[in-house]
Amino acid sequence: MKESGSDRRSRFYSPSEISASFVIGIPCQSNTLSGIDALLSTVQMPSGIPVATVALGGGKNAAILAAQMLALSDDSLREKLRGMRKEMAEAVREKDDIISNQFKN
Repeated sequence: MKESGSDRRSRFYSPSEISASFVIGIPCQSNTLSGIDALLSTVQMPSGIPVATVALGGGKNAAILAAQMLALSDDSLREKLRGMRKEMAEAVREKDDIISNQFKN
């Protein structure tokens, strides 16, 4: 049975079905073992398939990691990532100031 485009996008592909030079694994939290089973299946790829694994449910970190890898050969993307990092750092400083002020005196 031939899959349509939308079927392919919604289908889960196990790491062993993927033909790629590397894999970014995003283990999903499960009810059975709290995601440990997904984590183990992600990190136990066979030799020859490099795997970068992010935290359980770490889709945002996976996207940032992929962008960083692509930015190695894309100056425009590299600059966008630098800008995003500066914004993230500023947001952390602002949150730190708010929390620090709550505990003064």
